[in-house]
Amino acid sequence: NKIAVSDDFYYVLDKSIEYNQLTDGTFDPTIRPLLTLWGFRGKEVLNKPDTSMVNDVLEYVGSDKILLHSDNYIQKTHPMLSLDFGAIAKGYAVDQISDYLNDLGYKEHYVEIGGDMICKGKNWTIGVAYPEFISGQVYKKINLNNHAVATSGTYNQSIEIDDFEYSHIFDPRIGQPSKNNVVSVTVISSSCIYSDALATSLKVLGKDKGLQLINNTKGVECMFIIKEGQQLKNYYSQNFSDFFTN
Repeated sequence: NKIAVSDDFYYVLDKSIEYNQLTDGTFDPTIRPLLTLWGFRGKEVLNKPDTSMVNDVLEYVGSDKILLHSDNYIQKTHPMLSLDFGAIAKGYAVDQISDYLNDLGYKEHYVEIGGDMICKGKNWTIGVAYPEFISGQVYKKINLNNHAVATSGTYNQSIEIDDFEYSHIFDPRIGQPSKNNVVSVTVISSSCIYSDALATSLKVLGKDKGLQLINNTKGVECMFIIKEGQQLKNYYSQNFSDFFTN
């Protein structure tokens, strides 16, 4: 059965599938059943899901299981498939509000929702937050003019199962929370929907593959903050430093 959706929904889904292909499957809008399984959407989970449970859910996770038709119709190839735009909706909303302000004649503006931001019309100086529980401390200052920025990190949401803390950022390819030493990823591009989706994907891809992807992609830069032992270290894409304030 085909399902009719709104223009906005169709656009965000279309972009999600595009980003899924770009990021080697690490960005995936069909991830919702996994989030539910691990206790990030709805009921609390007391035990870590076993491999067979994860594999059962993976049967209906994957962007290849949703089809886009013309005239805003979409189709699920598996009845259990469900969508979650948690890693992209904020970025899209920021872009939409920015376009609205621009149409009203407010050329100089910035829009921010939950740390995702777009800056238009002049140089805006923005602080990238320190990637720990130290609120209000600025880690780096960047200048943005007609650019968007989003940061994805493990320091905002996690759950504890069996005394082990799991990140809310998932690797949809294996059905598990992402495990690596990436503390946060900040992405600068021309649109917030793009920065938002990429920041999440790069957190899953890790530093080496992530930097390789960004250095081979036009119009986007990123900064990884990695925990090495007890130290935090930064790694930048080729032109990220162009955005630093002097």
